[in-house]
Amino acid sequence: MTHQRTYTAAHWGTYEVEYDDDGKAVKLHPFSRDPDPSPIGLHMLSDEVSRLRVLRPSVRKSWLEHGPGAVSRSISSAACRAAGSSTRSGCGRDHRLPPRGHA
Repeated sequence: MTHQRTYTAAHWGTYEVEYDDDGKAVKLHPFSRDPDPSPIGLHMLSDEVSRLRVLRPSVRKSWLEHGPGAVSRSISSAACRAAGSSTRSGCGRDHRLPPRGHA
């Protein structure tokens, strides 16, 4: 039986979405007219990817407290540790923005 197909796009290209009889998206196929389709996005419906998805909207506490662009000290410190240096440009400084209305 031929199942309905629609299209979806991602950073890596366009894909054809195959649905089962219940209307659930079950498989992605490379776009048929793409001469060099990327295989990267073909796994987007896999269980491995699905279980890693964010289940509800999330916002950093520092963004709520200090607005867009705010980065908490713990985030910047973790980034410095991950980079293997606390002396790199910007490491060790407080990257948080001042509260709104303060210079």
